[in-house]
Amino acid sequence: THNVFSKLMLQGKVSAALRWVTNKAGGLLEPTPETIKLLESKHPDPQPEESFLVSSLLSKVGLENVDNVIFENIDIEAIQKAAKNTNGSAGPSGLDSDGWQRILCSKSFKTCGAELCESVALLTRKLCTELVDPDPLASFISCRLIPLDKKPGVRPIGIGEVLRRIIGKSVTTLLKPEILAATAPLQASTGLEGGVEAAIHALRTMYEDDDTHGILLVDADNAFNRLNRRVALHNTSVMCPELYKYLVNTYRKAAKLYIPNSKGWFILSQEGTTQGDNCASAFYSCSLMPLMDKLPTEPPDISPVVCENTKPPQKPPEENNKIETPPDTTPDRTPEVNKPSNKAAKHIWFADDSGAAGRLKALKIWWDTLQASGPVYGYFPKPSKTWLIVKEEYQEEAKSLFPDLNITTEGCRYLGSFIGTESGKNNFIQAKCVEWIEEIEGLASIAQHEPHLAYAAFVYGSSRRWSFLMRTTPDIAVNLQPIEDKIRNLLIPNMTGHTIRSNFERSLFSLPAKLGGLAIINPVEIADNEYKNSLMANQQLTDHILKQHTTLNTNREAGKAVKSAISLSNAKRYESLKNQLMNDLPPSISEKIPHACEKGASSWLTGLPYEKYGFVLNKRGFKDAIALRYALPIANIAKKCICGKDNTYNHILICKKGGFVNSRHNRLRDTVASILEKICNEVVVEPTLQPCTGESLRPGTILDDGARLDIAARGLWSPMEMAFFDIRVSHPGAKSNANHNTPAKMYSKHERERKEIWRPLCTDRKRNLQWPCILDHRRYGPTGYHVP
Repeated sequence: THNVFSKLMLQGKVSAALRWVTNKAGGLLEPTPETIKLLESKHPDPQPEESFLVSSLLSKVGLENVDNVIFENIDIEAIQKAAKNTNGSAGPSGLDSDGWQRILCSKSFKTCGAELCESVALLTRKLCTELVDPDPLASFISCRLIPLDKKPGVRPIGIGEVLRRIIGKSVTTLLKPEILAATAPLQASTGLEGGVEAAIHALRTMYEDDDTHGILLVDADNAFNRLNRRVALHNTSVMCPELYKYLVNTYRKAAKLYIPNSKGWFILSQEGTTQGDNCASAFYSCSLMPLMDKLPTEPPDISPVVCENTKPPQKPPEENNKIETPPDTTPDRTPEVNKPSNKAAKHIWFADDSGAAGRLKALKIWWDTLQASGPVYGYFPKPSKTWLIVKEEYQEEAKSLFPDLNITTEGCRYLGSFIGTESGKNNFIQAKCVEWIEEIEGLASIAQHEPHLAYAAFVYGSSRRWSFLMRTTPDIAVNLQPIEDKIRNLLIPNMTGHTIRSNFERSLFSLPAKLGGLAIINPVEIADNEYKNSLMANQQLTDHILKQHTTLNTNREAGKAVKSAISLSNAKRYESLKNQLMNDLPPSISEKIPHACEKGASSWLTGLPYEKYGFVLNKRGFKDAIALRYALPIANIAKKCICGKDNTYNHILICKKGGFVNSRHNRLRDTVASILEKICNEVVVEPTLQPCTGESLRPGTILDDGARLDIAARGLWSPMEMAFFDIRVSHPGAKSNANHNTPAKMYSKHERERKEIWRPLCTDRKRNLQWPCILDHRRYGPTGYHVP
């Protein structure tokens, strides 16, 4: 298991690697007749002709108004961008995303890559503007069908051809405004920024409304595979006509889904969306919009949405849920039965997961309509997987109205969060904590021999899962204390080789890497703030859902201002914490923080450990790097240096015998030279300068024959002229740097010293030389940034 984890992490596949930490990756089922039969049941035959009812079809308008010129934006750059953003395994052809990225985006193939990009862009434009013969596209739309062991049952995973995914991504990226206009805000799964968080916040607000009896959380049976494809294509031609022709070209012919290790056995995808198609979500969402419009819901509140920059969204008052009308002083003589009611259910969808809130009778009408109308569109609600969260006083009434549904008063999971009572939420968080603690223990075990890989998996994988829960679930800081205990007492010691000695050290490690920390978050400290930030960032979209708006009309500038304010607030909070820690921590550690904050000083922490780029550190290297970053004791080193002095932290970095000063200097010199070789015609390492023959130069200038700088490069600043570089490696903790309390002063000091030695030689115009660029141990000094 650990070997598979390491292999995936070295390729940058964090999510896939984490599945192997707790042995929950799920094995593959053998392609036995039973497995193939289960897979075939997941991919039904097309619905009969009589299911193609006129009542399910929208009148065709707008298809002829599509201006094909918009697809001219799909060019070489668009295809390359889509290829870079495409990840994953190969389809039936065997060429994965890395292979396609190398062909389309690298310069290894000279002009062939650009020519192929242009051909792919031409194919994409043709698929979007013309109806083509589907037979030549049979290989293009085919997929691999992986049967995962669901324990019990089978979970089919489709992997489409990478070329189809690249083309599909370029199409959906271009048409994102049109897709959102057709589906948002009540369908939040089509790339709507903050859609899932806003859906959770809105449904929770609906549930907490005093006028709400309960909420329905509906799940459909085999949703994407049972969608009525003919009805879906027709309705998409009306809802999003710009996407229609591409979908027709890729869905008019049944796709072949090849089962691995089955000697070429395949299943036809004849109904619904095709697994492995990244346009499936947009197709599915657009096709269900007519069904959503049929459901009896509260009419939209047309009052304007106000974006507050500092306050989270509040529950909408009862009067805001009504349509505003001009004041009328005449008495209302409309019979009570004919008055419009705004007590119908409210709903929000995320792909096939639909949620509705309201009074029980309104929910009953909404549910019955969904059951009656859904199958016409290929949406089959599954009562056994549908939950009704009802307030306790309405439980008996709910049982009589919904005898076939799962009913609970505690609450239920919704889109990765939880909606319900406080006790139900605590039980849900406790169960999640058990899973995450098991994962932390697995990472801690891996950290004993691969600490760098375990660190990257935690920062870029595990902790981000908690961040989503913290952003969508209120008041869970106390529940996350067991996770923090495991991080502090087990994971950090195993990764760094250092036991946390105080709360100050734990706070230091929780800072972002660019501020001198390790980005190992403390979930207890940030949970409440994350939830508040999510409310603020998604306030406009949440209000749209609460008011049941059918069109998305948010104030983008106001939204950007809110997010900028959140980022600024977080930055100030971390900066304040850093300044406080510099006063509270021991001087040996606090003096290191400014240097750890320097540009580039944390790049070895913030990058993924790609093996092919040499970004991975072994066990000893990673732990020693952490120790050097914070002046911590270094394990397993000799007490005495080979020079005879004590092997202290500072001595290790300055001793010219045992500290490898020359090796560090030469490694940095060779790295800079290799970079210069890519842009300069002539690069020389340690070039010998011309000897002095009686010139009058400044005192201190090196006058000996054979004087050398570190690097010379011709043509860097001016054609045919030689630029010289001097590399200096320095240690901030050295005694010579003790009087310089800021890195900038230290850099200036070293630059002055090198200028006094080399400037007279390197500025003599007769020698046709350039100003030297002084490079420090961590970054360029000020002069290095302003080389003439």
